[in-house]
Amino acid sequence: MLKRGTRTCTRIYRGSSRKRVLIRGHRVVFRDPDYELPGLAWEMVNDTDGNWFEVSFISPSLLTGSAATGWNWSNASHHLALRLEQSSDLQTWVLDQFEDAAGSPVAVTGGYKYTGRAITPARWNSVMCDLTLTSDRAGKSITGLSVKNAPVSLPGYPYAMPAAAATLQTHLRAAGYTGATVTSVAHPLGVVIKNHTPTGQVAMQSTVSGGAVTEVRARISGSWTPISLPSYPYALPAAKATLQTHLRAAGYSGAVVSLIGDEWTIHLPDVLASATNRQIACDITPGDPFPTWDWSGIYVGETPATGVSGTSGNVRTPAGAPLLEYPRQFARLRVTRTNP
Repeated sequence: MLKRGTRTCTRIYRGSSRKRVLIRGHRVVFRDPDYELPGLAWEMVNDTDGNWFEVSFISPSLLTGSAATGWNWSNASHHLALRLEQSSDLQTWVLDQFEDAAGSPVAVTGGYKYTGRAITPARWNSVMCDLTLTSDRAGKSITGLSVKNAPVSLPGYPYAMPAAAATLQTHLRAAGYTGATVTSVAHPLGVVIKNHTPTGQVAMQSTVSGGAVTEVRARISGSWTPISLPSYPYALPAAKATLQTHLRAAGYSGAVVSLIGDEWTIHLPDVLASATNRQIACDITPGDPFPTWDWSGIYVGETPATGVSGTSGNVRTPAGAPLLEYPRQFARLRVTRTNP
């Protein structure tokens, strides 16, 4: 708000020329109530090459410049400069990450629509990548594996993990994944305990000593408070089910106790994939079923928790050349005084 003495300024003139916007540095200190600064709209656009982030705004008049230049557009009559900035984390903002979208600008109601397309796509349509699946859920056997949403036929299901890691690796290579590796890293046996409620899940703390759970704590009134249970210590893995039963009887009716231990990893390099079909996942047994409720808070039964999903990375062209993608992209339109 701009004031002259005690009076609020509603109009500003330079000589006889009325000014719509007053900017000091990068901050708008005055804007005519009848003048709207451009707002950004966005959409994801697919073409034969990939999936692209596009942002657009409407200017009441034609601008000079391009989305491909650091200062982008300028409006001489208002002495404004507009620039598009891009970020992948909402922390670091950079210039020169857009180019003019095809046909920009285009005349629309209210002026001209300017559209910038990010020069780096969210996804390329045809790539080579590496697929990785990692889990530390202990005492599990793999009963099925899928790659790019298609089941992988293997002769040794179920594969007890990580004991059968070497066998699984051999079978994956024989199935056509010649560079497949299945590895494991040793970790002590432990537990993850969560109490599931209609409004979400709440983590609980535990102490494991000598292969047994010696204490479980819940956060009560901001403090981690020990829970009184009848059978401390609970030896792992044998007393896992008993511990869960006793927690539910103690008032934590949605408590689920899961075992964690050795971390095992399936790695499939050099997989040819498309923009959205880069999945690796497996089914395991036994699961760690947990209670679930719908959005209305109505109990709908237990979710079996028998799935583990992996990730994709190291994206390259099908021939193996490096490619850059930004699955998460953000944009902002900086309005400042005309670039000096």
